[in-house]
This record gives sequence, structure tokens and C-alpha cells, in this order.
Amino acid sequence: MEVRSPAEVFAPLPEGYKPRDPRATVLHRAVAEHLDGFLNAVSEEAPSGSGVPFHVEREMRAYKKCGVLAYGFARVRCTDCGHEMLVGFSCKRRGFCPSCTARRASDCAAHLADHVVPRVPVRQWVLSFPRRVRWHLARDGKLLGKVIAIFHAELSKSYKRQAHDAGIPSGQTGAVTFVQRFGSALNLNVHFHVVMPDGVFTLDDDGSDRATFHKAARPEPGLTREVMLRTARRVLLLLENHFDDVDGVSSFGPSVLDGLMARSIQTGQMPPGSGVSPRETDTAAHAEGFSLHCGVRIHENDRQGLEHLLGYGGRGPVATSRLTQAADGRYAYSLRRPLPDGRTTLVLTGHELMGRLAALIPPPRVNMVRYHGVFAPKARLRPFVVPKLPTDEPSTEAEGPPIALPKRPRRKHASYRLDWAALLKRVFDVDVLECGKCGGRSKVIAVIKDGLTARKILDHLGLGDAQAANTQPTGPPQLDLPLAA
Repeated sequence: MEVRSPAEVFAPLPEGYKPRDPRATVLHRAVAEHLDGFLNAVSEEAPSGSGVPFHVEREMRAYKKCGVLAYGFARVRCTDCGHEMLVGFSCKRRGFCPSCTARRASDCAAHLADHVVPRVPVRQWVLSFPRRVRWHLARDGKLLGKVIAIFHAELSKSYKRQAHDAGIPSGQTGAVTFVQRFGSALNLNVHFHVVMPDGVFTLDDDGSDRATFHKAARPEPGLTREVMLRTARRVLLLLENHFDDVDGVSSFGPSVLDGLMARSIQTGQMPPGSGVSPRETDTAAHAEGFSLHCGVRIHENDRQGLEHLLGYGGRGPVATSRLTQAADGRYAYSLRRPLPDGRTTLVLTGHELMGRLAALIPPPRVNMVRYHGVFAPKARLRPFVVPKLPTDEPSTEAEGPPIALPKRPRRKHASYRLDWAALLKRVFDVDVLECGKCGGRSKVIAVIKDGLTARKILDHLGLGDAQAANTQPTGPPQLDLPLAA
């Protein structure tokens, strides 16, 4: 299909439609317009009429309500001038919502940088799989966990062997693994981003309860390929033992979601032997569909770079700035790099876009962030490795290895570690609680959770028509109110 430039093909949003963030509205409007038809269509295609799993439908319907004031909002007022705003609730899902996945990634990165990863150099290891392996990992959470354990074991073995050759026989490693289910073309591509201290930890045996970090040297030529081949060999053997035959056909039949995932995986696939072999280096290896990269290394003093890397690992699959709508109703997703077949823009119908989004939603009770080694919750060295919690008394210890840490108090569980105002201040250096008119402080004075009550209030304020179409941006939007002080 020949695709002209976006300026020639894609029309702007309808006249008079003025959301707070125009880039976020295309995806939200697409889901609002095509979700019901898509769910009905896939239900008719299924032999049993079951359609997509419940968790997929629940996630997509929740996104339709994300940021829509008609389903509830918080009322914020400036304590000085009385200026008021309404802030819509977010869906808090982890599948594809651009607003909620960005918030989750930033919050997770802040937590890891402050409370998990110490001030040591870290290296990112990125492992990708052949298409036939991705499909199995996407649908089977237990199999995914076993493959993650295999990869971390091989990485840990390489670091420990290098430390042993340097005279450090009892080194321990740690890692944080981000499971990403997506590629840059909205395709299903399960792969791992592992952030790992570039070295090993040892616990001093002098009774001082101190942990020392020993830096590793740059990966030797052939080390990356060796780790990848060992991992690939064990993963393929695991698949042979996990399924009934070597072709990877499981003992239970495929579902509607399995078909959506299979079609998503095939995006941009070239015929065998027609592609160009990737170039191998000391930090990149490729073989039989497996690939391993480890070229990104963060210095121990670059905490901002570390937080950016952690946020990149936990990011969401959809970049709303790259999604536009054509005059004929189709959607175009601009690609960061050309596909193997040469396309630079992915053109989808509304139902095709819904199918892509459904395939990217992770199954329930499958953790997308995993902790290994000394970062595991019950690890012996964890209290002596992770950064200190802030205390009132100034610390006199110098930063860097050796690391001596006291026992940490138990932290209370919370759904989010940073509230939304503190997180925006940290990520964007914007104080959202500062009044835009007088510079005073704002605070939440009411929270409306009932949708019926919310719609009555919006009708009273003359804002009911704006919410009726249920196509507002996911923002989260902040709507100025014409209320008296």
C-alpha cells in the first residue's frame, strides 16, 4: 500500500474540538468509537462466542473512562484567590493507557533509583526472542517466569566467573528485569530489559556487616554471544519439555486472543533469507532469531541517567504523538525506524487498531517488573546493598563502596509510592498545586466518585454537553471552571 506524507493524507481534528492535549485524543476517540464493534466482531468469530478474555475487555473499557469528568473528578481550589479546577480520574491500568503507563513508569523509576539500585555502575542487557517463542511467552505467565530465571542465571554466571578469575570467589549479583510486550510498531514483541549492577557484591567477613562492590571489566569479545547462545539453548530445551511436540503446539486449543497475538507478531515479517544479517559487535550478538545487546552503561554518579533508563524500561507501548487519523477514518502510526519490508507508517482500520491494543495487554497476576539476586525481597545482602532511607541525622559516611547500611524500617504498602503532585514535580519540575492565576497554593476540597452525581454537577455548571460524547482526552485533563470565589 502506497502511503503519502501525513500532511497530504491525514486531516486535522474536527473544528471546534479543543481538548487540553490534542495528541492524546486520537487514541481515546478511536477506542470510544470502535471498541464495542470490535468486541462484537471477535465474539462472532469465536466458535464458542466467548470473544476476548475478561481482563482484556475490562482494561479497554476502563480506558474509555480515563480522564472523563462524567465518571468522577476531584475539585481543586486555590486557598488564596478561590480559582477552581476539575481533575478527572485516571483508569490506573497497566496495558496501553498513555497517561497511566507513563505515570506508573515514572513512579517505578523513582522508587528504584531512590530505594533499590545503589550508587554503582549499571549495565542494561536487552534480550529478544524469535517470533515463535514470543507467542508462547505472551500467553503463558509461568513459562515467562522460567525464561526470566534462565536469563538471569546465565548473566549472573558470567559476572561471577569474571569475579572469580579476578580473585573474588563469593561475589553476588542483582538485577531488575522489565518485561516489555511491545515493539515500536504496536506489535507483540515480548523481550526483557535487565538493569544490572556491572559487577558483584561481597559481604565483608570481619563482622562489620559491610557490603563491598567490585566493578567488572568491559565485556570481552565473544562474551555477549556466549551468554546469548547458552540462554537460547536452555530456552529452546525448556520449550521442548513444556509442550507436547517440538513444533510448540500446546495441549489446549487457541483462543480469539491467541489469534490476535499471532497476527500482531507477524508485523513487517520478511520471507526467510531476504533480510540483512545484523552486525555483531562486542556488545551485540544475534543468532536464530535471538538477540542480546549490552551497550548501555550508566556511571555510578549519573543518577538522573539511571532514572531515565529505568523509566525507559517500564514505559508504555503507545506514543500518542505518532498516532494520527486519516480523512477516510483509518489511523496511521509513524514508526521510529522502517520495518523490514520498508514501511515507515503503519496504516490500520479502527478494528485493526483495537486488535493491536488487545494483544498488548498483559495477563492478570503476571508481574512486569522482577527483582533478582541481592535485590530480591528476602536476599541476605539486600539490607546492606540498597540505598539508605533518608534520616534526620546527617550521614558522615562517604558515598561509594564499601557500603555499610543499618537495618531499614518496614515501609507501609501504598498503591502509589509518590502522589501525583510530587511525581509531576520530580519528573517535569512543575508544581501543579501552585495556582496559575495568583501563585497561591491549591488543595483538593471534594472528590466525586459517583458518575450520576458527577454528571448532575457538570450539567449545573453548563459542561454536560462536553462530556456526553465520552471522547475527552486522557490527560489527565484540568478544566477551568467559571465559578465565583
